Amino acid sequence: NLEMIKITPFVESIGDYSFNGCSKLKSIFIPSSVKSIGVCAFLGCFELDNVTFGEVSYLKEIGNRSFSHCINIASIKLPSHLKEISSNLFDGCF
Repeated sequence: NLEMIKITPFVESIGDYSFNGCSKLKSIFIPSSVKSIGVCAFLGCFELDNVTFGEVSYLKEIGNRSFSHCINIASIKLPSHLKEISSNLFDGCF
């Protein structure tokens, strides 16, 4: 029944399937310290509509299908340092 998550600073990765199926999740803040987001980390978070990254993000990699079926995300500003984005990152998002 999580609706909002604020990842604490110093966390360096969000693991595979970490928040998979948290269907009530609406908002998440990902701090600058996070360098990678794992496979299917937010898969099926149907209510998710706000993803915010730290101001100077060190995020380098977002895993396959991380935001798949997050149908309420209208827009997202990805950090400029990203080096790897999977081709089906937003699979099933309308």
